[in-house]
Amino acid sequence: MWDSKVVGIKIDHLLLAVGIAVAAITTIFSTTAFSQSTDNFTFTAVGDWGCTSNTNAMASEMNTKNSEVVLGLGDYSYEPTMGCWHDIISQYPTIHDNLHVSLGNHENDLCGDCSAGTNLNGTGRAEFLVHFNLSSTFYSFDYKRVHFIALDTDIDSQEQLNFTKNDLAAAGNSPNIDWIVAYMHHPLYTSCIQTCGYGGGNHTTFRDLYQPVLDKYVDLVLYGHYHD
Repeated sequence: MWDSKVVGIKIDHLLLAVGIAVAAITTIFSTTAFSQSTDNFTFTAVGDWGCTSNTNAMASEMNTKNSEVVLGLGDYSYEPTMGCWHDIISQYPTIHDNLHVSLGNHENDLCGDCSAGTNLNGTGRAEFLVHFNLSSTFYSFDYKRVHFIALDTDIDSQEQLNFTKNDLAAAGNSPNIDWIVAYMHHPLYTSCIQTCGYGGGNHTTFRDLYQPVLDKYVDLVLYGHYHD
């Protein structure tokens, strides 16, 4: 299914940065099957950033790609506030100004599986949401002929599920949309099977609820979370 649907998206660049506090995959895609060449654009997706020299190096490399959309796959500062991470990305307006975040477990002030001091506290979370103008931790937006939807894998609310079904149905039936991309933090499938939580690494509860609607409408799904 995925191979047959994603014929117009190609990987242009792959960067893997691994460190103590950050392991991020940055993938730049360019769409090639739009009805008009003027609809082509580049977007970047990256998760599990941290505040290390690797984060700086990764951001510097990302900045050279001139992405028009940057997707955050969750887990940003690994500290009680976003300050150290924001200090890094604010040096790169192309990244900061085009960034659309999804939230990871380290943005959850009530995170139960985070080491002490590695997740946002209540004040830090509130600051994060205000900074990115988020009234909800799940949302969607369109850029040219691509529809993007950000989901919060830390919640299994009926409100988010209803939003996802209605949002993707509308996008899937829109004559103005050629591609649909979903992005979130926890993976629905992973090869991490021994030391990982969420059903042996797979976020099975969330998967059971969301995979049917993702299969029906979405061309590409991006995750973060598991790293060295």
